[in-house]
Amino acid sequence: VSLICSAGGAIIAMNGTILDMDSARFFGNQAGWDGGALELVNAGMSSSNCVFECNSAVDAGGAVFMLGSSEAFSRFDRFIGNSGNYAGAVGVQDSSFEANVSLFRNNTAADNGGGLYVSGLGANATASVYNSVFEGNFAARGAGAYILSGPDTAAGITRVLLANTEVVNNTLVGDFSRGAVGSFQSGTSHALSETLVVNSTVTGNSGGAHNGVYAGAGSRVTVASSIVWANAGSGLGGDWTGGSVTHSIFPEAADFAGTGNLNADPLFRDPGTGDFALVSTWDECAV
Repeated sequence: VSLICSAGGAIIAMNGTILDMDSARFFGNQAGWDGGALELVNAGMSSSNCVFECNSAVDAGGAVFMLGSSEAFSRFDRFIGNSGNYAGAVGVQDSSFEANVSLFRNNTAADNGGGLYVSGLGANATASVYNSVFEGNFAARGAGAYILSGPDTAAGITRVLLANTEVVNNTLVGDFSRGAVGSFQSGTSHALSETLVVNSTVTGNSGGAHNGVYAGAGSRVTVASSIVWANAGSGLGGDWTGGSVTHSIFPEAADFAGTGNLNADPLFRDPGTGDFALVSTWDECAV
C-alpha cells in the first residue's frame, strides 16, 4: 500500500472498527497530519508479520498513530525508516498498545519518540513491549521510547513496560536531548503512572548528555534486572526521587540505594555484530 492522505496515509479506522492484518506491507505512505500509514480513532488493530516502512506524517505517528481509547496488538511486525514530527514509528495517545517480537529500526522523530511515543494526557495510556528491539532510531527526547504522563487531575494514568527488550544504538539530537528511554511528567504525577524497564538491555546510545534511561522531574521509573551500559554520557540520568533501580548493571550503581546493583562490565558476547547476550563460562572454555 502506498498512498497520500491528510490522516491515516493508507487507512483510517474509527468508532469501533477492528483491523485484522497478517503479512501486510505499508510502504511510502504519507499523512498530512497524523498516522503515516494508519490512524486509529477509538478503533482496534491486530497485526502480525506486517512491515511498516518509509511512511511519514507531518505531525505524529510516522507509521501508526492511535487516539481515543484505541487498542492495538503487534506481533512479529517491523517498523523501519518511518518519520514524523513526534512518534517516528508508533504514537499511542490515550490508548493501549502491545508489541511482542517486533522491530523498531531507523525511525526518526524531529521532536520526541523515535521508535515509540506514549502519552496519557486526557485518559489512560498503556504500552507493553516484549522481546523486541529498538535500534538506530533518532529523536530529541526518547530516541527509542518516549513516555509522557499526564497530571493526576486529568485521570491520565500512563503505564509503559519494556520487558526482555533491547534499546541499542539510538541517537539523540538537539540541545535538550534526553534518554534512549525517556520518561517525562506533565504536572503532578498520578500515583499509578509508571515506566518499567525489566530484563532489558540499553546500550550504545549516544548524542546527548543522558543517553541511557532518563527520568524527568516528577516521573516514576523502575529499572529491574536490566543492563544500562556503554551509553555516551550517563547511563541513568535525571530525577530518580520517585523511581527505583534493583539488580541491574549501570555505571552509577554506587549512587543508587537499590539492592543488587553493580558497576561492572557485563561482558556482552559480541556487541559489534549486535549480539548482546552475555559471555558465559561455556564461551570462555570454547575460545
